[in-house]
Amino acid sequence: MTDKDYNPSLATTDSQIRGQELFSKLCSDCHRLNKDQKDGNEMRGVCDRIPKGDWFKRFVLNSVNLKKSDDPYSLKIDHDFQSDYEHNFKKLSDKDIEDIYNYLRLW
Repeated sequence: MTDKDYNPSLATTDSQIRGQELFSKLCSDCHRLNKDQKDGNEMRGVCDRIPKGDWFKRFVLNSVNLKKSDDPYSLKIDHDFQSDYEHNFKKLSDKDIEDIYNYLRLW
């Protein structure tokens, strides 16, 4: 999917719409979905790049613990983006994280 192909109205399921709202509120200050934005880590295609299973959930809830376990992909993110920010969204429910993931899959 290219920037020209993306249309926010594609977020049609309740999960995607809620994920869009959560992403806008919690993630968009540091992450971008449009390559024309100058600031933020690129999130386009993230669902295809990250490890499968519960990795996304574990990273969002507490990236510090994931890095301490020497998780290769979380260490790669640190190296590639030279970022010292740590995700620590422990108050998000499993459903919240699933909704954000479902929204990101549109990109």
